[in-house]
Amino acid sequence: MYWKRHLKISSFLLICLFVLLFIDVQLGYSNVFAENEEIDASQEPVQDNNIAAEPFTFKVDEASFKVTPLARYYVAARIVGIREYFSGWNSLISPMDLALAWGGLAEPDYNRYIKYEQHDRWYFYRFNQNSPFDKQYITRHSANTHIIPATENILNGLYKLEVDQLVILNGYLVRVDLKYNGESYWWQSSLSREDSGDGSCEVMYVTQIATNGTVYE
Repeated sequence: MYWKRHLKISSFLLICLFVLLFIDVQLGYSNVFAENEEIDASQEPVQDNNIAAEPFTFKVDEASFKVTPLARYYVAARIVGIREYFSGWNSLISPMDLALAWGGLAEPDYNRYIKYEQHDRWYFYRFNQNSPFDKQYITRHSANTHIIPATENILNGLYKLEVDQLVILNGYLVRVDLKYNGESYWWQSSLSREDSGDGSCEVMYVTQIATNGTVYE
């Protein structure tokens, strides 16, 4: 069960969160949103690749993970898809993917033109001929985001999210490395909003979630 495994590592992740929040203060990122803040999903995500965060490691059962922060990341978006995962090594630390849309795609009136689907850690979209947005715009203004919750409270907040909600995610795009049973695995976030296909998803270590006037951290 993910919940039991997560409880084993939550205290260590909390220590890592305090370290990362200290770095946030140095970079001026701390408390970038507050309860009851209005969410504006019309803007582009904010990414800062100039960070000095150190990798951290932890174990889940016999699996040893190393998480390397690659960039500071903040996104305000509309949730267009939610998918939970219970199998696969990456589900041990990332139980959920969120399909997010921002800019013009965040406007509810345009949902009738575009359909989103998720499975197997991928997301797909289809748009009809009357859509005001072309493929390039949709690619640049939507993303499938693999969520790694930093705390138990954030994990609880994830399970309260619903499709069509506005949400703010704050944290880091990361690379995850795993050594397990003599094998090595890796999972690296995209650092671009313009790519598509294999490797284009964001892998995000989330330190704060805001939605419906509530902040989880």
